[in-house]
Amino acid sequence: MLWLIFAVPGLFILVTLFFDRRRNKGSNRLANKGTFEDMYRHFSARDRAGDPKHSKPF
Repeated sequence: MLWLIFAVPGLFILVTLFFDRRRNKGSNRLANKGTFEDMYRHFSARDRAGDPKHSKPF
C-alpha cells in the first residue's frame, strides 16, 4: 500500500513532464530571448520620447 502513495504523485509528474516537453518542442527559448531583447531595444520609452508622433506639444 505504501508503493501506491509514491506511485501516484510520480505518475502525475511523469505525465506533466511528457506534455510539457511535447508542448515546448517547437519553441526555441534562445530565439525568443533575442526577440525580447530586440523589442526592448527598439521600443523603449527613450526612443518613443524623441519621436514627434508620440510627443504632445504644450
